[in-house]
Amino acid sequence: MQRILYEQQLQEEEKVTAVTQASVEKDTNPQLRNQKKMLLLPRCSMVEANAQYISRLVMKGFTPKWYVVFHLNNYRDSPDSLEVKKDDEKCKEVILQAAYGYHWKKKPIRGDHKRGRMVISKEYGKKKDRPHFNILLEDLAYPFNTQQSLEVLFNFVLPDRARCVWRKSADIQPIHYPTKDKLIRYICKESNWKNTTLDYQLSDLDI
Repeated sequence: MQRILYEQQLQEEEKVTAVTQASVEKDTNPQLRNQKKMLLLPRCSMVEANAQYISRLVMKGFTPKWYVVFHLNNYRDSPDSLEVKKDDEKCKEVILQAAYGYHWKKKPIRGDHKRGRMVISKEYGKKKDRPHFNILLEDLAYPFNTQQSLEVLFNFVLPDRARCVWRKSADIQPIHYPTKDKLIRYICKESNWKNTTLDYQLSDLDI
């Protein structure tokens, strides 16, 4: 009698195990499986992809003259929040308004009378608490076409009009052609499957 009960108990346990295994396989989300595969992608491949994309823009006519970096003070907000998106858009608006006036959006980005174009990446630092913009910037209209005038624009004018920007946090350097490729890779250095760093919405990519 005990033997019969023992065999019945084993059979019940085998049924439970079979059902559990089947449900796990059935409920496995293919999107989650794809995400796991993406996690295995080397970070360097994401960096390389973005760097090659920017290099192709240069080959198409994008001629950056300045490398600009400045820091933001909205690190407490989620990077995906509407507030952060508005802050980012405000930064670009202030920069181009200063150079081209309130109708800067009507300026073409191609041709002889085009406005200065920019490619923007956004990074957060090792501890994810230092959001900052990296900008590859073409020459803007006079008077913001020299390093001294750009220092004023990014360290004083921009923080005064876009409160999300740290005052006197900007660094502006001219881009030298021999170091261009290293710089392009540098502004993409934090690229991974969660954060491409390259801002496809703010950057002028229709070149």
